[in-house]
Amino acid sequence: RSKQRMVWEDGLTPYVAFNEPRPRPQVHASVSASRPPLHLESGDGCCGRLLRLLCSGREPQSRSIRLNAVRPTRQHFPRNLVVNTKYTLLSFVPVVLYEQFRYFFNLYFLLVALSQFFPSLQIGLLFTYVAPLVFVLAVTMSKEAFDDVKRYRTDRDINSELYSRILPSGQVRPIRAQDLKVGHILRLQTNQRVPADMLLLRTSESSGMVFLRTDQLDGETDWKLRLAVPACQKLSSDEALAECDGVVYAQRPTRDIYSFEGDFTLFDSNAEGGSLTEPLALENTLWGDTVLASGAAMAMVVYTGVETRSAMNGEKATSKVASVDLQVNLLAKVLFALVAAASLAMVAFPFVERGLRLLHGNSTHSQFIDDLSKQLLQALLDLARFMILFSSIIPISLRVALDMAKIVYKMQMSADTRMPGLQVRSSNLPEELGGIDYLLTDKTGTLTRNEMIFRKLHLGFTCLNPALVADIRAAIVRAEADLARGDLDHGSADRDTLNRSLSSRGDRSRFSTDHSRAAFTAGVSAAVSSTHSSFGSATPPGSLIGGHDGIGALAPGLSEEVAAQLIAEAILAISLCHNVSPVEGCVSPCGGASAHFQGASPDELALVQFAAHCGLTLHARTPKRIVLRTGVGGLRHFGVLHEMPFSAESKRMGILLRDEASGRISFYVKGADTVMGERVCPSDWMEEEVGNLAREGLRTLVVASKELSESQYEHFARALHAAQLTKTNRAEAVRGVLEMLQEDMQLVCVTAVEDRLQANVRDTLEMMRDANVRTWMLTGDKMETARVIASNASLVARQQAMYRLCTGRVQAVYRPCIGRVHALYRPCARRVHAVYTPYSMHLTPPGSRHFRGNMCSSPIFAEITC
Repeated sequence: RSKQRMVWEDGLTPYVAFNEPRPRPQVHASVSASRPPLHLESGDGCCGRLLRLLCSGREPQSRSIRLNAVRPTRQHFPRNLVVNTKYTLLSFVPVVLYEQFRYFFNLYFLLVALSQFFPSLQIGLLFTYVAPLVFVLAVTMSKEAFDDVKRYRTDRDINSELYSRILPSGQVRPIRAQDLKVGHILRLQTNQRVPADMLLLRTSESSGMVFLRTDQLDGETDWKLRLAVPACQKLSSDEALAECDGVVYAQRPTRDIYSFEGDFTLFDSNAEGGSLTEPLALENTLWGDTVLASGAAMAMVVYTGVETRSAMNGEKATSKVASVDLQVNLLAKVLFALVAAASLAMVAFPFVERGLRLLHGNSTHSQFIDDLSKQLLQALLDLARFMILFSSIIPISLRVALDMAKIVYKMQMSADTRMPGLQVRSSNLPEELGGIDYLLTDKTGTLTRNEMIFRKLHLGFTCLNPALVADIRAAIVRAEADLARGDLDHGSADRDTLNRSLSSRGDRSRFSTDHSRAAFTAGVSAAVSSTHSSFGSATPPGSLIGGHDGIGALAPGLSEEVAAQLIAEAILAISLCHNVSPVEGCVSPCGGASAHFQGASPDELALVQFAAHCGLTLHARTPKRIVLRTGVGGLRHFGVLHEMPFSAESKRMGILLRDEASGRISFYVKGADTVMGERVCPSDWMEEEVGNLAREGLRTLVVASKELSESQYEHFARALHAAQLTKTNRAEAVRGVLEMLQEDMQLVCVTAVEDRLQANVRDTLEMMRDANVRTWMLTGDKMETARVIASNASLVARQQAMYRLCTGRVQAVYRPCIGRVHALYRPCARRVHAVYTPYSMHLTPPGSRHFRGNMCSSPIFAEITC
């Protein structure tokens, strides 16, 4: 094959397919000109690549991959090998010996053993000095070899795992994971490990959605939602995917597992310009070492080997030294000093005595110098012999006992039936667990079960809870009936009026659960009867809507119809703003709809389940449509125009929908109050009620909405599409467009869910505290919620005082905070308790000696973003 020089030119796709029979359609110049240039020199052969590899390190590269090509890319990428071993056959002996003799303990006995090969230094049998050292080294090398062989076998099983590869001809052929290359297309099945970083092309679900288990990658047990590339999912069959022609452009590999930028160009003669380009994001990826949790998928390999996210975030296996070994090494140095002192004393006194005799003798000066030199050499020889003789003071058997104990403890931990599935990969683990001083723990999923239970829904004028489900269902039915008749269509205006009225009242009353229920159910039963009869449903007892005094007492100035609409709109918002999907085959006893859901967030699952109990059940979910089943059996269809996924930086998620019945375009956003407070219209009750719910130990979310006109949506769609196709700073461009959409949002409600504690967590933390292990809790929840959970979990002892170190205006209260922090640096500091936020952590850096040594026993870090 002749060598070629390949460059990016206007009007050409950034790829040259070698030995491809079909012609390549042209791509717009705007698509190709924005990509970086790629040059393949004519003399770039094997020798050139080897020379570059030896002379300079290889930087990760962006890539363009041709779909269904015999050679998808001409670039060279790492092999898809998983290597966790520390040694090779050639490096095992020298590396292990170096690791053993770089510490004083083994080096000392090596020098003692070598000294016995000199006749003048021999003391006793040579075997008594060499055999113990050889035995210690043999045990250590055997232990290292055993651990490394287990790692090798694990790597071999992973690399030899078989997958189904779809060839460009459409045939399916098995392939080992280690033989995968960039551009290969695989068919993955449920519960199968993802062997490399891949691009999700198609799924077995018509919706194009699958779920991933990512606990081996990021430690999170929540399932992650992934979406297929829309252009590939729209194809008629899997066989059609094997026949299409396209190019995938992917950014250079990075360590960030929460971001990805690329685009997919499908060449189609029916499309405008002969091609269709779609942006790619994190939702279209399957990272390596994750597990496909649902459905089947077809995916393309994008990154392999050391360029995968899991490999780039991992660390190469190194020889670790346990703290006990370091202590033994330090004790050996101390004992060596004692041996040297004793030997020096045994030699010094005779040497001084003989020197005095020579000094008072009648010998000449030259004879005195010669005799003194002989005495000095003899003294040095005696010193070496005494040190060898006293070497038994340093017990070499201590290392043997420690190494044997490590192996026994490792086997016992692996065989412990109370910890099923535990794999002890390092023999140093038992002693390390026994020597810890600080325990850093997350709250959600560690101290708590990560199983959310819905508790409250605050609307500003009332607080709803699961005990009011029947009343909420009646309110939703009433609102739907009014909207069907065209009586009401001004939800945003009514909510704005409500927020202003609640903010302006100086004597704003609080609505507890009991008061809300009593006031809402006192005189409400008559007027809703006709509404329910028109839908063929009986009026439930204690209905919210229907009386003439309940609504007026709770929300002066609001009519019954407006109150019903606000309640219905809040339930509608939580039933639409999420990433939850229904699972088919489960029937709800209250509405005949799907009663089981799956999603990435337990908070969203709890909210969707509560909305289903209230009469708005998630019936179907696709990337482009959401279908709700109402309490009277009807279906409401909403088109998904855009989704804003949740991220740790934004702390919120949103969804842009179009009601197919009315054509109304609504944008719903829910997130933490710290970020939502800047985006919703001013509302005094939100901050106060969020604080009240947090002090009950509940996790809160603020829900807001905004209505868009058709012209506003078209302007947003154009700006978003342009930002998604940007090749430089794409994330910032998309974020800027979405920020403009989130201005002047209307507050809808505040939700509150409860995350119950793990079983036996109180007893466990109390035992840790009794063992003098300081437990630090880190959480992204509000400070009030973190304090309640810490108290309930017995993280805080009864006699401990609790201090709050938090401020949003650091400069204004810097000195007072410094004084309060320094007040904790006292002998009684271990009996106090402090709560930190990101604003106050700079006052006492966690890495400082004062923080670790003198600070409180169990600090809490709240509102942390990783």
